[in-house]
Amino acid sequence: ENKHQGAQFRAARAMANLSMRQLHELAQVDRNFTTRLERGKFALINVETVRELERFFQSIEIDLVPETDEFGAGVRWMVTEPRLLTRSLKKQ
Repeated sequence: ENKHQGAQFRAARAMANLSMRQLHELAQVDRNFTTRLERGKFALINVETVRELERFFQSIEIDLVPETDEFGAGVRWMVTEPRLLTRSLKKQ
């Protein structure tokens, strides 16, 4: 279990400048699920839905980086011009 997973998804959503509603519409994932995930309530988390969210964030060039022995878990852009990307998301 990734103890940082909820914070990572919350940070990824913030990086993309998406509200819960926008994430729900774009990723087609239930808002209640995302709320539970972001709050760290993993008992009711469907692993496949977590993978769907990971794939969505990868599709918009956001990488959820796992914790290693050397570095902590995090979130980073996979592109050099993220502002252009987030503007196009807002138009959808």
